[in-house]
Amino acid sequence: SADLSTPIPTAEGRLALSAPDLSAASELAGTPLAGAAEATLALSAPGGRQDVALSATLRDLAAPELLPEGPARLARLRLDATVTDAAGTPSATFEATAEDAAAGPATVARLTLSGAAEDLTGAPSATLEATAETLAAGPAEIRRLTLSASAEDLTGAPSATFEATAEDAAAGPA
Repeated sequence: SADLSTPIPTAEGRLALSAPDLSAASELAGTPLAGAAEATLALSAPGGRQDVALSATLRDLAAPELLPEGPARLARLRLDATVTDAAGTPSATFEATAEDAAAGPATVARLTLSGAAEDLTGAPSATLEATAETLAAGPAEIRRLTLSASAEDLTGAPSATFEATAEDAAAGPA
């Protein structure tokens, strides 16, 4: 049995990564890569609880041979994520934004995702919001696509809702 009265050790510090040329990771990825990456991981212990924060940015990411349909590219991706009370009653949030993304013939001008999860060791709940602007694939285009989802009590009596809305959708010429 575990002694729950013993405090769990915490850590504080910061780790930074800078990779100005991702072509060095091409062999590891199994495909030619280009672009740059920066990331920071921060650990803090306010009030004796363990918090974790991650921030990362990818710029000018390109993988010209990744897909048979054509190159994959991403002008910018920004990710910010936090976990609060990681060793106790953890909760998490994240936000990610991608700009000028393409995978073969499909493109997205901007994609934003955000989410949160609460009570991860009890009756977890989660929310997710996504918005994509100017999605196109061949002649089809959607000016704005919005998705929203939430789920509660994921380990007990789970319930979930989901909503999707597309604005100004066109299939192109007939």
